[in-house]
Amino acid sequence: MFEAEGLVVERGGFRISVDRLRVDDRVVLLGRNGSGKTTLLKCFVGFIRPSKGRLLLNGEEITNLSPSMRRIGYIPQEPVRLPLKPSQVVEFFARKFGANGLEILNKLGISYILDKEALSQGESQIVNLAVVMMRRPELLLLDEPTANLDYLNQVGFWRVLRTLPTPMVYVTHDPLEASLIADHIYLVEDGSVRGPYSNPLRERAELLVEDFNLYKILQK
Repeated sequence: MFEAEGLVVERGGFRISVDRLRVDDRVVLLGRNGSGKTTLLKCFVGFIRPSKGRLLLNGEEITNLSPSMRRIGYIPQEPVRLPLKPSQVVEFFARKFGANGLEILNKLGISYILDKEALSQGESQIVNLAVVMMRRPELLLLDEPTANLDYLNQVGFWRVLRTLPTPMVYVTHDPLEASLIADHIYLVEDGSVRGPYSNPLRERAELLVEDFNLYKILQK
């Protein structure tokens, strides 16, 4: 479980506060562009220090720990691409983290990438997720990870996320994306964070994702 308590983050004249945020399932930070969602995520991962408050991960305070010491996995908006074949990427990081790379790929449903020479942006983002999971994180932070993916790759990434048991904070400005992913939603607005709100729209969101899949509809 991850908690932010009495948090105030100030950055370049911008200020955002969190009275209390608790994460033990899939939490979405929903807010418009410029509302402070990414600033909060960077604070959680350790790139920005808060002015006030504290952060706890499974009961341990991590407010002053460096990012490498926080046992947190972070997925940025842009997929990280290395000049290696997919199989080499998996092999390298599996060895580095002492993980079973093939087992993780199988769980994510992407073992087929081992036979590919190059990956699409969507596949690259899912491989980034696989690499992060090799670290055995206790929390996942995802900063609009599908913003640069086409629709089918977005849907594939969302579905992979739904299979993961790891608690996560997912940042988005898209209400449909939030409805599809979230167990609980926090609204980021006017320099503060309100919530949690339960997600009443997941089943409708899943239907909408299918109803608006013109790629599938036009192929019939």
